[in-house]
Amino acid sequence: MQRFLFFFLLAFSSLTVCAADASSFQRSGFIPNAGQWPAQVKYRIGVPSGALFLRDGGLTYVLYDGAAVKHSHDHSHAPEETSTPHMIRHHAVNMQLNGANTGILPETENGSVTRYNYYHGNDRSKWASGLQAWKQVKYPEIYPHTDWVIYTGDAGIKYDFHIQPGGNTDVIRMNFEGQENISIRNNTLYIRTSLGDIVEQAPVAWQEENGVRTFVSAAFRQLEDGSIGFTVGAYDHSKKLTLDPQLVFATYSGSTDDNWGYTATYDNAGNGYSGGIVFGANFATSTGAYEEVFGGGQMDIGILKYSPDGTNALYVTYIGGSDAELPHSMIVNEYDELLVFGTTGSSDFPVTSGAYSTTFKGGPNASFENGYIQLVNGLDMFVIRLSNDGSQMLGSTFVGGTGNDGFNGALAVNYADEIRGALWVDADNHVYVGTSTQSTDFPITAGAIQSVYGGGLQDGVVIKLNGNLSQLLWSTYLGGTSDDGIFYLVVDADNRAVVTGGTRSSDFPTTAGVYQPTYGGATDGFVSIIDSAGTTLVASTFIGSAGYDQSFIVGTDKTNFVYLFGQTEATGNQFNVNTAIGVSGGNQFLMKLNPTLTSLSWSNAFGNATGAPDITPTALLVDLCDKIYCTGWGGSINTFGTGTTGLVTTPDAYQSVTDNNDFYLYVMDNQAQNLEYASFLGGQSSPDHVDGGTSRFDRKGVIYQSICAGCGGQSDFPGITPNSFSPTNNSSNCNNLLVKFDFESPITVSAFASITDPIGCAPYTAQFSNTSVNADLFSWRLGDVEISSTQNFSYTFTESGTYEVVLIASSSLTCNGADTVSLTVNVISDIQGSLAPLI
Repeated sequence: MQRFLFFFLLAFSSLTVCAADASSFQRSGFIPNAGQWPAQVKYRIGVPSGALFLRDGGLTYVLYDGAAVKHSHDHSHAPEETSTPHMIRHHAVNMQLNGANTGILPETENGSVTRYNYYHGNDRSKWASGLQAWKQVKYPEIYPHTDWVIYTGDAGIKYDFHIQPGGNTDVIRMNFEGQENISIRNNTLYIRTSLGDIVEQAPVAWQEENGVRTFVSAAFRQLEDGSIGFTVGAYDHSKKLTLDPQLVFATYSGSTDDNWGYTATYDNAGNGYSGGIVFGANFATSTGAYEEVFGGGQMDIGILKYSPDGTNALYVTYIGGSDAELPHSMIVNEYDELLVFGTTGSSDFPVTSGAYSTTFKGGPNASFENGYIQLVNGLDMFVIRLSNDGSQMLGSTFVGGTGNDGFNGALAVNYADEIRGALWVDADNHVYVGTSTQSTDFPITAGAIQSVYGGGLQDGVVIKLNGNLSQLLWSTYLGGTSDDGIFYLVVDADNRAVVTGGTRSSDFPTTAGVYQPTYGGATDGFVSIIDSAGTTLVASTFIGSAGYDQSFIVGTDKTNFVYLFGQTEATGNQFNVNTAIGVSGGNQFLMKLNPTLTSLSWSNAFGNATGAPDITPTALLVDLCDKIYCTGWGGSINTFGTGTTGLVTTPDAYQSVTDNNDFYLYVMDNQAQNLEYASFLGGQSSPDHVDGGTSRFDRKGVIYQSICAGCGGQSDFPGITPNSFSPTNNSSNCNNLLVKFDFESPITVSAFASITDPIGCAPYTAQFSNTSVNADLFSWRLGDVEISSTQNFSYTFTESGTYEVVLIASSSLTCNGADTVSLTVNVISDIQGSLAPLI
């Protein structure tokens, strides 16, 4: 068989390419339209600073000014004196095949493992989920005896015309609309737009038979009606002919347009979740040049779920409305359903029927990125619950009053401190959020600790929702008469909410007998404990010196001791108590308080002691053996702080050299006597950072960290392997990178779980799985029986009762040598009914 190939190279000249669009958040693939885009769209794939849309018999290129988007990000740290929304230039060009058959049902091949989910706006008919990206889309019989095939591979995006015997290349005519000019020079097609030229290089034709290629002359020609056709040399018309133009685009999330890292979490299987914002081009209903507000409907939340080894993205989910939204915090419940907390300026943000609130209340104009993102209708909080595979939005609700909610404007000192606030789930799957509000009419429940807004520019606020997000169980303000904000919360072993943040209120609510009952001055940190009913302030204390101090993250251990991670500008040793490794004047602190907040166990300051913080906190862990881990980032992007240069590292550091713009990992023992580990983590030529939100450790000492990485088009982050989902940053700016870093702490986490339901009817055989990190020989007690096993095991209960299944010994159990782990199994009798006599 002979085969002709026309090869065209499409490039952009004078067009700055930028980083992830809301549909190329992947290694290339065509995503079908299942109602999430206008009806004209058949498939969509991202291209640098834009998108390519497949239509009925044609293509639409939508491009935006990637340089302006990059500028908005790069300069977000230098305030601009403007309240006017920034406009981003766009340009749309259509290519239509003149005379082509319409109404063709495309055929697809080579679907992705990744599934794509779209929740755009509040019209459920426009939601789409479980979609595959396809490597190839074919329009059969686009012309008589001619198929049109568009596909993607290592060489980029290509399209072929497969002309069968009886077909004719002369009928193929490409009509372009929306360009400023079109011309052919030196057999190269130039399509001029307001953002630069789209260039199709000289077509190449070849014929193949028995694996041998013979090239044939081919050239563009411009027809009298202005359309573009082809001139082809002699070929065998009895054989199949293929015309093969190629579109080549500069293809960590694998994205081609800007996507910025905010928040990360994990599940019990070790899957990682990364959340951020994604800037992408929308379909244009008209061609030519136009402008859109930066941060409007072309900016969505993008969430990726990765396999434990990072080789596959299991799903990619896009969430948003007609304005901007920002994710602050994510967590997974016991069913491996992902919960997301954030803020939105979209009145049409996707919410579900039966949710606690389906009404957007908004607020006054709010701005992020120092004025580049303007939310003219204000902000509400949102909480979302997604199914395990991301294909169902199980719940989504607004929460807020008529002011801006979930927005830490008053106490922001570090870059992206506006995006502070956290989400937690308790053992009963109730959902907690701690954050800030500027609403004096925030929905507060009866019996709240504080039912009235305290004052100042903002108050802290804590809420508790039921698991399906349909009911506000309780809600309370927490603040004094000046500015207050909650930055993080956890739920302790007694289902109490433990919250931390910053305050400028000398009358911030504290309780008697606590470690620091009075205000230190300037800005203080605080930590407060709220009972499970939300009606009692169990304990509350200031944490601060006479200068600037804030507490950003809180953690608890299994005995409810409280741990804090914060910043200070205090000099001397005020934050060094009962520690052997503290640095005098260190500007980051770790602290341990007793469960009633009445005494300090220890406090440790670390850093360069320059009088300004070195890093901004992102995550904290107290592991199963009570070791303390923390991470943060520093550098030029954070104008409040000095950066990572000079911070101490340990001999076993993963990375001992820094360019001053990196993450910093710090681990110490549970008594603050020994520095266990310290390392940098980051590229050597790009300013790695976080654009807001928090990340998480699991209890085994593995961090899942979302990073805005590779900015400036770099792919220099260490440790990325060729098998990663995307080993390169395919943009000219930033990609949302998920790091899963195992500290390999020398602990043996001994644990087991029930495979079957822990409730059964006698005789009942329960099955158990050994989920320990190191599967050494363990001894288990089930009732009166002891079992030794390194594998999964089962036991048959013959009588009803409540049984405690306990780990009693391990050959390498090292968590203080005394930890035990147990499960409870309830066994009930068969129902024994009797028939009463009929009367």
